[in-house]
Amino acid sequence: MAVLSGLDISYEILFIDDSRDDTPVLLARLAQEFSQVRYVHRENNRGLGTAVVEGFLRSLADFMIVMDADLQHPPELLPEIFKQLKTYDIVIPSRFIQGGDAGGLNVVRKFISWSARCLGRLLIKRLRDVSDCTGGYFGLRRSVIEGAPLDPIGWKILIEVLVKGQYASICELPYAFHARDAGDSKMGLKEQWNYLRHIVRLMGYKGRDQKVRVVRL
Repeated sequence: MAVLSGLDISYEILFIDDSRDDTPVLLARLAQEFSQVRYVHRENNRGLGTAVVEGFLRSLADFMIVMDADLQHPPELLPEIFKQLKTYDIVIPSRFIQGGDAGGLNVVRKFISWSARCLGRLLIKRLRDVSDCTGGYFGLRRSVIEGAPLDPIGWKILIEVLVKGQYASICELPYAFHARDAGDSKMGLKEQWNYLRHIVRLMGYKGRDQKVRVVRL
């Protein structure tokens, strides 16, 4: 909220939560204290990808920005993402263009992330011009996903949006990925398997051909 306070816009902060601890209690307090905050606690449906889709459905905004709640994605970049959404359909902060940094990952996770990214770009044409297609920090216009049959497996929701969305332009911004302060990574064998399943399923998706312009700032 401190970062967004300098912007002359109305905004909402929407938390989609499927935790099994006291997080809903804390979110309820925040929602009571701040009118911009809303939250949804899910009891039966779990997973980051489906949580983001639910956020899309519940959001009231024309511009939407997806980020993790553990602050590995720097909120200081939100004003620039919002600014670029006025020009581009999708805005993707990238760790892998000049000025970016993936230093928040250890060596093993860097290798897994690199392998996943390369595999996706090799097998799916729409991902090839995007340097950080597996990132979880991105903004988009609502029009990109209107009518798109989003049905992600696992946590890589951005590749689902890139394959099934309707858009003509992408902007990539450099950013530094921060180390997690608390909590555990979701990067386990199950999620790696889910990623492979997701890629195979998206390879068979037949969407409309579209020419896309990718700009890196």
